[in-house]
Formats: sequence, structure tokens, C-alpha cells
Amino acid sequence: MRVGTKLTLAVGAVLVLVGIGYGTYYLFEQRRYVPAALERHAQELALLLASAHQGGLPAERIPDVAARTAHATVMWLEVTGADGAALAQWHSGIGSLPKLPEVPPSDQPVFRMLPGDRPPAAWYRFPLAAGGALTLVVSARGDEAALFNTRNVDIAVVALVTLTLLLIVSQLSRANVARPLARLTRSVQRLGEGELNARHPPGEPGEIGQLATRFNDMAATIENQTTALLRERAYERGIVQNISSGVIGLDADGVVTTWNAAMTHHMAVRAEEALGLPLEALFPLALPEPAVSAARHLLEGRDTTFALHRHRHTAPRVGERVLDIRGRALKDPAGHIYGAVLAVDDRSEQVRLTEQLQHAEKLATVGQLAAGLAHEIGTPLNVISGRAEFVLKKLPEEDDLRRHLERIVAQIDRISGIVQQMLVFARKRPPERRPVALAELVSGVAELVRHQFDQAGIRLDIEIPEALVVEADPDQIQQVAMNLVLNARHALVSGGSVTVTATEICVPERGQNSFVRLSVADTGPGMNDAVRARIFDPFFTTKEPGKGTGMGLTVCHGIVTAHEGWMEVESAPGKGAVFLVYLPQEAPPGGPGTETEESP
Repeated sequence: MRVGTKLTLAVGAVLVLVGIGYGTYYLFEQRRYVPAALERHAQELALLLASAHQGGLPAERIPDVAARTAHATVMWLEVTGADGAALAQWHSGIGSLPKLPEVPPSDQPVFRMLPGDRPPAAWYRFPLAAGGALTLVVSARGDEAALFNTRNVDIAVVALVTLTLLLIVSQLSRANVARPLARLTRSVQRLGEGELNARHPPGEPGEIGQLATRFNDMAATIENQTTALLRERAYERGIVQNISSGVIGLDADGVVTTWNAAMTHHMAVRAEEALGLPLEALFPLALPEPAVSAARHLLEGRDTTFALHRHRHTAPRVGERVLDIRGRALKDPAGHIYGAVLAVDDRSEQVRLTEQLQHAEKLATVGQLAAGLAHEIGTPLNVISGRAEFVLKKLPEEDDLRRHLERIVAQIDRISGIVQQMLVFARKRPPERRPVALAELVSGVAELVRHQFDQAGIRLDIEIPEALVVEADPDQIQQVAMNLVLNARHALVSGGSVTVTATEICVPERGQNSFVRLSVADTGPGMNDAVRARIFDPFFTTKEPGKGTGMGLTVCHGIVTAHEGWMEVESAPGKGAVFLVYLPQEAPPGGPGTETEESP
């Protein structure tokens, strides 16, 4: 209900109550006034007639005098003597005579109102001085009746005045209260619905105008503070979204409320997928189980911070990652926990580069040792080999010693091959780069080994685009491809397949350069983590004694590193192995390959 209507009803109720009170008072006064007036008129008439009778007016003439002189209409008159006998009696003949009261004789005047009020009538008995009594029945007729009948007109006037005042109050309340308040209410509603620039127009009357001014000041303050708050929130959100560390915000119930772009990059989980999830749903999607438990402890108040360093976690979409995870509980000024924030850093590439650096340092040390060892062993081996061949030539064909000497010469040749590989590894000849069609190069390797694969019943598939070209040393890359293909063939004991593929990719962690990824995959028994960690170590091999030197992958690793690339291995027991070679498509200016002579 509108304010104007309420005010109109309130004022109308007051006016109606005033009218009712006035009417009630008027009727009460009328009821009190009528008996008094009738009694006064009857008394005056009785005194007049009694005086006239005492002055000699006969009793039979009294009714005539009463009919001519009474202000109040006499309905009935009776004069009785001292013995109670009627001396004179008169009836006006107008209307029926009400039932008269039975009152015992008395020497004092007696007044009684008769029943009925149409018109009001009264019975009055006045004692005469000579004895007897004068009894009258008078009614309010003529002027008195007209006076009393004006009560209806007065009540109608009061009702009319009340209605008029009610209409005036209604219009004034609508014009000065209801409508201005309605306009101000609409302005408040606009502000409440988010229209921060809502302002109330000036010109409202009285206190409502002052209220509208205060409202405009309040709206301006709210707009300024909200704008500043939104700007600050956007600034903070921009910081959270653009930092390199992944940020996860949790509310007091452990529901994800913040998920920045770095978390999407680290775990390949979009913010739309993560927001609203409970804390436990983040395992294994984005967090390892220890981090989820530690975060729950933060929300429960058991801890205030936690940190996990170099924790290995396998996420469903990105595989194994090495993570640094830190967490802190969020508290209000009263010390109550209202959430927690987690910072996640992906250290996988850093750990991989560190391991590569450590491996490269180890290979450099081994290379220096191999160079010195090869020079020290080379000369004695040449002497032994020469003497053995000299003795072998002197012995007749049927001599039993020839078999032993031939085995000695074969082992010396094998040792010489190992020494030669050690020298190649130690010298690290810079690659002589030129455009190489990778499909043609790998096809040449396939032709060389095709016979071995066919004999062993192993399928060899080559899937390399013809247009794929890389800046590399063809001889060295051919050596890498040959070694990887043969290793894959040796891993397959009873059939299987080897698939060689290549594609062009972009690795953001390696800058803007594009790379070619050469993949050699087999369906062999695979490797465990311990073997995979040592696969590029010199002289480490899983082959049977006498069937491998353990230098092949080490030399391949050195060649790929010299081309500013790197190698990776993906394998698990029973799931085969995949060797990945990453080579930059373009040689860096001034980088390896610009020299044609061996480095010292």
C-alpha cells in the first residue's frame, strides 16, 4: 500500500472518529435536552393554569386556556379535585394517547417520560393549592420538534465536511508526500539494481527534497567506492592471472574459487572446469594427494602454511610433472579461517635441464678420460695386434695355435673399435650443417637394415613427410638414426614392429624456434625407471656381454647435443620404448657447425 493511501486512511479514520464522536455527543445531548425541555414547558403551563384557576378560572375552562397558551402541544389534560374526582378532562385528538404511568398521590410535582419517541411525550402532575391536581401529557411538537429534527441535517453537514476534509488531505498527501516518495523510491530501486549513476532530480518539496539530496550524495559515494573497488579487484585479478606460478583459491568449505591462467597451462585444466569443484576433486586432476591433505589441514586450522618441494605427480592430462607447492591459510582480523591459497610451480623443465646439465658434465668428464685412455691403449693394442698377425702368418694352416691367435686378433679388433668410438666421443667433431631431407635420410637407413628386420620377422614402418627438411650434418644424423633403429630391432626378440615418424613442433620453453621431432618407437619389453635413468651413460648396456659396448646412445646423445637439440625416452615395463630426438630446423647463427675443423 502506498504512503499517500496510508496517510489518507489515517487522516480519514481520525475524521470519521471525530464525526462519530460529534454525532454521539449530539444525540446524547438531544436525549438529555428533550426531557428537560418538556418538563420545563409542562411546569410553566401547569403554573400558568394553576394561577388562573386560583384566580377564579373555572376548572372546565382550563383546557381551553391550555390549548391557546401552551408552547408545547398538550395531548391530554385532566383537572381533579381534592377527592380525586375529575373536574375537567380534555384530549387533543391528535395521535393516540400513550399509556399513563400509575403514580401514587403526592404533594410534590411528578414528571415522567412516556415510552416512545415519535414524538417524545411526557406526563406531568402538578398539585393545586385548593386541593386536587392538574395532570398534563405534553409532546415536543411545533418549534421544539423542528429544532430536534435538525439533528439529521447537522449530522449530514458533519459527514460532508468530513468527506471534504478527507479529499483535501488525500490530494495534499499525494502531491506532497506520496508522489515525491514514489519518485525517490524508483531512484533507490535503480541504484539497488546496479545502476550506479542513478540520481534523483532536484525540486522535491520539504524534507523529501533534503532526503533526495542526501540520497544523491550517498549514490555518488557508492559509485566512486564501487568503481575504485572494481578497479582494484581487476588489478589484483590481472596480477593473479599473469604471474607464472599457478594460483588456486579455496573458500572455507574447500571449494575452488580462483584458478589462474598458469594453472591452466601447467595442468591443461580450464578455469571453467575447476571453479566450483571441492578440494578433493583436485586429485589427481591438478594436485598430488599430500598437497590435498595439507590444504585440508589449513582449512581445518591444524596448520597455517605448508610446502612441498620437487614432488613428482602424474596428472591425467599432462603426465608426470615435478611440482613445488606452497599453501597458506587465509584469516580475517578476528582470526577466523575463511579460505586458503595455494601456489603451484611446475619445475619439470628445470629439473630436466638440471639433469641434462649434470649428464653433460658427466659425459664431458668421461670424454676426457676416454680420450686419454684411448691414446694409452691404442699403441699397445697395435703392437699386440701386429705381433699376433705376424705369428699367425708363420704358423701352418693345420696348427692348433692358429685358432687361439685368430681369437686374439678378433678381440683386439673389437677393442680397437671401442677405442675408436671413445675417440669419436671424445673429439666431438662439430656438425657440418646443410639442408637434409629427413625422409630420404631415414629411408637410406631403412634400406641398410631392411634385411635384418625381414629375417627376424619384424615390421619396419617409416612415416616421415617428404617436405620435412632440417639443417644438420647428414652423416651424424644418419649415425643417430641407424643406432636408434638397430637398438629397437635388438629389443624385439620374437617379432613386433618398429615405427619411425617425424613432425614439426614448437616448444615454448625453448623460445620461438621450431623443432623437428624424430621418433623411433618399438613394441618391445620396455624399460623400468632405473634403466631409463642410465640409458645415456657411457658403457651402460642391457645387452648380453659381447653384443654391445654401451657407447652407441652416448655418442647419439653427444651428436644431438652438438646440433643444439636434445633426446628423451618414454618407456615402461611391458609397453615398449619411444626414443625422441629434437633437432632445431635452422642452425643458430655463429653456432655449432660454422667451423669445419675439429675443435681441440
